[in-house]
Amino acid sequence: MSNNHGVGCGRFCILFLFWSLSNFILVAECRYFNSFDLLPNDMYLQAIDTNSVSLFVEARLAVSQNKECNGRSKSKWSLVWNYQSAQNYNGIEITWQNTDFGDLLDRRQALITVYEVRDGEIVNIKTIEKEDGVNMSLGYNSVIIEADANDNFYNVFVGDNKLIHIGTFDFTDAISGSCGVVSTEQANVMNFIIESIHDLKSELKTNYTYHSLKEKFSTSKAMHEGFWSYLDRDIDPDWSRIGGRYQLALVEDGEDFIIIYIAGAETNSKYWQEGMIKGRLNATIFKDHYDLIWYDSMFDAIEIDAHASIKDSILTLEFPLYKATMRFYKHQNN
Repeated sequence: MSNNHGVGCGRFCILFLFWSLSNFILVAECRYFNSFDLLPNDMYLQAIDTNSVSLFVEARLAVSQNKECNGRSKSKWSLVWNYQSAQNYNGIEITWQNTDFGDLLDRRQALITVYEVRDGEIVNIKTIEKEDGVNMSLGYNSVIIEADANDNFYNVFVGDNKLIHIGTFDFTDAISGSCGVVSTEQANVMNFIIESIHDLKSELKTNYTYHSLKEKFSTSKAMHEGFWSYLDRDIDPDWSRIGGRYQLALVEDGEDFIIIYIAGAETNSKYWQEGMIKGRLNATIFKDHYDLIWYDSMFDAIEIDAHASIKDSILTLEFPLYKATMRFYKHQNN
């Protein structure tokens, strides 16, 4: 069985988790925070990754004081997200109540409220009462939100040992700011998990265009700055295939160079746009030899054991793990 990998080049087998939806090339990132204490009314926040178009957040938390009482408990905690400030954010709150404290017919309930704060005003979107599926005392409960900025909705789930779907809700804001937890009582956070999907295509955009680079290169004194075009390749077809006969630009960045895509993509050509970052040459102790970071045609970053060299106006990109070499020649008149 052959293992076809892309070296700019177009992957058949994608080893890194990513999705292609609509006009997005999407990459997942996960962060986990385990077992920490939360002081009363102390909000714990973590920034949401820039350019996130989808967000999953889970908080599993137990409060230290959650006793039965007459009416609604003072103990409550919230998972907050899209937190811009105390005046603007979204939240899901859990608190508890007794319907008839001290009476034989008394029922212990959990109240789950989906809400938002806009310009300091609290708007309750939905509140439901649960008498099972949620821990009613000092045990742990999980709250989860799944938000999709492409379709402008989010799901809410709550539960102790299994999840209850609270509902699906509309939102029009971009996913941004921070997410976190806050509790009126001292609490222990067993898990706090953030999984975001961000738009790599957007992250690789620059302000460079062919014409702005042409003007820049007309006065550049850097030897290797300029436009470079595909020359040839040496590729094992069982491991790699070419993703395009690229035209590139090298832009000096200190001792390093940024590789800018100009044209020539064949695989995923609708996603590759003029001026996007195609890679980077990082200087080594050896003259004109570089460590290489390269975004292949499927937007997967190749940087392990990848290197490049420049000699006699020939740029050579080598990917030993994928048994591939590509060469580019420098335009004499930029």
